[in-house]
Amino acid sequence: MIRTNRKLLCLIGYIYLCLASFAQESLGLNLSNYSPANAVQLNPALIADSRTMIDIHLAGGSFFGVNDHTYFAGKGPGLLPALMGKPVAPIESSSKGPRSGYIDAAVDGPGLFMVLGRNSVGISTRYRAMFRGENVSNELSQFIHHGFRHWSLYDKPLQASDMTLSFMTWGEVNLSYAYMLDVTDDHHVNVGLTVKRLFGQDHLGFRAGSMDYMFTSDNLYIENLDGGYALGSDKVGLGNGFAMDVGLIYRKTINGKSEYVPYSEDCHCKKSRYRYQLGVSVLDMGKVNFKQNAATVALMEASSFWPDYIDTEVSSIDELNQLLEQRFESDQNQFKRTNENKVALPSALSVQFEYDFNTGFHLGAILQERIKRGGLYDLWRARYVGIVPRYEKEKFELAVPMSFYEYQRLQMGLALRYQFVSLGSDDLTRLIADRDMYGADIYMNVRIPIYNWRDCNATSRRAIRKGILPCWEG
Repeated sequence: MIRTNRKLLCLIGYIYLCLASFAQESLGLNLSNYSPANAVQLNPALIADSRTMIDIHLAGGSFFGVNDHTYFAGKGPGLLPALMGKPVAPIESSSKGPRSGYIDAAVDGPGLFMVLGRNSVGISTRYRAMFRGENVSNELSQFIHHGFRHWSLYDKPLQASDMTLSFMTWGEVNLSYAYMLDVTDDHHVNVGLTVKRLFGQDHLGFRAGSMDYMFTSDNLYIENLDGGYALGSDKVGLGNGFAMDVGLIYRKTINGKSEYVPYSEDCHCKKSRYRYQLGVSVLDMGKVNFKQNAATVALMEASSFWPDYIDTEVSSIDELNQLLEQRFESDQNQFKRTNENKVALPSALSVQFEYDFNTGFHLGAILQERIKRGGLYDLWRARYVGIVPRYEKEKFELAVPMSFYEYQRLQMGLALRYQFVSLGSDDLTRLIADRDMYGADIYMNVRIPIYNWRDCNATSRRAIRKGILPCWEG
């Protein structure tokens, strides 16, 4: 079997076919008024007037994906026996059509968010890995699942068409700023911006508009390949791209005043109240530009003979670049090579709405639609529409997100925030219903929230002695 980078094997192979889940972007937590580190990922304007004055983020993570090739049967031994070690074998779908897959994983590092009057600022760090696979032929999916010694498919002419694979890992250092642009007696308009410095690490993409291929026990034959590949690797770590998120929030307030400034002495420590809010944001507008150890190659009716493919060893992007150059970039093929590789981040348009019953209960809705940038190997986000009923207080929050992944599959999850820990999943229906299980997803955060460092009672008494009227009624 071809040996390649360990991260590629783990994420593209094992997770893609065996441990995939359904990507919902921490849906249960992203509308929280008390978790700016989560809210900023949905809309940077949401950190303005946060109910957490200072949010010190320590660590977190999210792991999502989807595939339609391999699953665990809903009538299996159940989750608990499987976790206790009872053997559970994944099952291949009986469908003969092309497959698709999607993975979106992130590790969230240290971060800090602060409300400074009508200004809010934040810095955060993330490491992300993303994979998208479209129209992967059923036979190639079987090879990925079983390994290349899948005898039943040997010596058979196979075809693939309109197939795209793209995988990238990168780091981010994000600077966020939000401002209460318009404050009146009956509404607030908040705007926000996050600027991201990108540190692309590895990228690998492959495209087959059409391709004929055949495996034997010793050799791989490829003919009539119209497509190409792209790859890049950057180990220097000096940064190779920028991106940004922009957002706007309109809040219909209750009993407000135009003098309102969050956490000011004039406000007697009273926080703003709103009846509903409507937001819109554009996320991940930017590219990673690999210039070192990078290539983008277009192929026209190319062919390749790959002897002893099972014993081929590749341990880095550099070695893979050399191998593909040897196999495809020869005099017999038409090709065009560019020693550069640009990959667009998974841009998306997000629309949010939330109604506040002012009893602790909220009802939110989120719509996310991907923005395609036109590059063959660009990354894509999942599309979804979701409804998020939740109950929130200062130290406790509970949400039950319900969503349609890619507008097709109904899912229900659960998210909980208590003190400094947040934990959730956007799809638990397969654990409580008799339903085939294509994976499991989870997200969590550990943070230190400082809701207000002032003595509110003392502040109110001082303001009263000075004859200052509160800038928020209620």
